[in-house]
Amino acid sequence: MSTPPAASGTPNPSGKTELKRGHSGHSDSDVKQAEDGGAEIQEGGKEDPREAALRASNTDLERQIQELGAQRDEIVSGLRNKDPSKTVQTHIRLLHEYNEMRDVALGLMGLVADNRGCEVKEVMTEFGLDPREK
Repeated sequence: MSTPPAASGTPNPSGKTELKRGHSGHSDSDVKQAEDGGAEIQEGGKEDPREAALRASNTDLERQIQELGAQRDEIVSGLRNKDPSKTVQTHIRLLHEYNEMRDVALGLMGLVADNRGCEVKEVMTEFGLDPREK
């Protein structure tokens, strides 16, 4: 069973104590923090391979975040309306207009069908419409 890391405290300028923890299995002299982001370098100058892999993964993920942010900015700059709620309201208004026009067209086809004495689906087929899409 490993022992919990030892903690030592040093007060910072705000008066709060910052804890520094050692790692089990290594003395403070065995492990030191590198200045390039806190990489742990063990005795002999070798970096822990797991930490190196995580650091590389983090770097790759940060690059992907930057790329995706740039793509998002490019897409947003191309939008006519940058406010999502206005876009939704525009779509709702256009759907209402479409439904009103479709209802009028179906009503007119119904009148034509009544005048001819046939079914509406025959008139729809004549106009190149699918009768199943009412």
